[in-house]
Amino acid sequence: MNVIEFTNSSAVAKVGIDQEESQVGVAFTSNPEKYYMFQCDNVDGFVESLNKTVSEEESVGKFISQLRKDGTLVAV
Repeated sequence: MNVIEFTNSSAVAKVGIDQEESQVGVAFTSNPEKYYMFQCDNVDGFVESLNKTVSEEESVGKFISQLRKDGTLVAV
């Protein structure tokens, strides 16, 4: 799993990406060693959108929350 860490996010500590399983793991700052796993049908699109969110200094927590609401990330 490839891991991206966030030092300036108040909610998300890191995101793990498993291309082979089409899964995304999210570790929150409250418990950064525990990943919550989500199925993601378009991992490449997720990574692209995540990179855009970070480069534009937008909220990673809001980004993850929105993807959970719209069904892009489905809890496993």
